[in-house]
Amino acid sequence: MIKIMIMIIKKVLLFCLCLTCLLSSPLIASDHEYINVGDYFNGSIKNLYKQKISISLPSGQWELTKSETVKNTQVLEFYNGLGFLSVYVPREKISSGYRWTGGSLRKCTDNIKDGISDKIYQSGVNRGGVNTTYCIANRKFLESGDEYLYIELHARTGRSQSSLMWLQYHLYYPASLSKAENFSKNKLKNIGNMLMSEIKNNFNKKSSNMYFIDNLLK
Repeated sequence: MIKIMIMIIKKVLLFCLCLTCLLSSPLIASDHEYINVGDYFNGSIKNLYKQKISISLPSGQWELTKSETVKNTQVLEFYNGLGFLSVYVPREKISSGYRWTGGSLRKCTDNIKDGISDKIYQSGVNRGGVNTTYCIANRKFLESGDEYLYIELHARTGRSQSSLMWLQYHLYYPASLSKAENFSKNKLKNIGNMLMSEIKNNFNKKSSNMYFIDNLLK
């Protein structure tokens, strides 16, 4: 878990550099301009930080265990007893006149880097007004040997949009709970396309349903 946290912090810092300037009962599907560590949620968290962005959670009750501001991005970490989820969401809009650097969103590929080995089950990208990408993988931390089903989602506004907006999900479940390795490429692609559709819905305060991620679990 410590290695996951370190990796998340590194990713956030790199992500922030991609902008050429420069962010107990469950609460269900309503506007939450601000949320607090120790709160429990299920369903969707809507209009977070007044940015017209929703966060949609997989099934279960998720406790917000950490909330940290890194420049103009808020890093939120959730835990539900089985899975660990980190979400990057903007604290404020970046107005017109700025642009993304580092190229377009890309599919992820098999990779060994910084003590982490990723074996990709399926990956995809969809370009448009809101660009989205997904990755479904087995992630192994080489030093500890810990393995996880890893799901990564990105959404961000395209170059033609008037302001820069973004949303990222990084979801971990113990590999012992995964059955993704038994799915066909086409079945994983269908799930991935649904994931991209749902994260795209998170823009403009729309709720979405991530419960079908349960299909990847035993």
